[in-house]
Amino acid sequence: MEGDRWLVTLAGTRGAEPDTDPVAFDEFARKAAHPIVADLIARAEPLSDVRLYRNCSNQRRHFEALKPWPAGFVVLGDAVISTNPIYGQGMTMAAQMVLVLRDALDRHGLTAPQLGATVQRRVGRVIQAPWSITTGQDIRFPGATGPRAPLAGRITHRYVDRLGRTARSRPMVTKALFDVMSLAEPPTRLFRADTLWGVIKGPAGQALGEPPLTESERAYCHPRAATVPDQPGA
Repeated sequence: MEGDRWLVTLAGTRGAEPDTDPVAFDEFARKAAHPIVADLIARAEPLSDVRLYRNCSNQRRHFEALKPWPAGFVVLGDAVISTNPIYGQGMTMAAQMVLVLRDALDRHGLTAPQLGATVQRRVGRVIQAPWSITTGQDIRFPGATGPRAPLAGRITHRYVDRLGRTARSRPMVTKALFDVMSLAEPPTRLFRADTLWGVIKGPAGQALGEPPLTESERAYCHPRAATVPDQPGA
């Protein structure tokens, strides 16, 4: 972040959550698949207390179904949908809703009849994809409440599981996954022919056992472990 500051976020599922105690926070980081984050914060100066956030529920209000719609009224942002922040999609959804409003104003004008209802319907369509992504994954966690996935959803879960394993060693599949999770592409991107073929082939060899750090990056994380200067193009 600005001023050479780092923002460290740790997340855990029910029964394995981080703690506000700084020592416990460091210990939790050490339990991750790789100790790189724990190694970094062990040498860092804490600038604040550890803050806990546990409101990870997904909530959606179907304002688009309200009839008749009140004139001059539009609902955007968290008032429409709030999802598990671990997916990092809230700001993007809010921006996409604002774009819907801007485009409607450019096309129809502020005083157009049914402007609010038109915007709200389009907002409902925009948030459907991220809503399906977050709820479709979160319902799989132990203790989650909500409607269980139908057969088609369970088949999709198995496909996405294989896609996740494949993404560890096939960059093209990785990009498709990141594009969808960041809402840069619709979920159908995961089922495009090139992605589908990559998932069918499966992982390309052994998955990485640790971050592929350059020597200079390794020196930053472990100053005493680096012995060879980083070479251009490495």
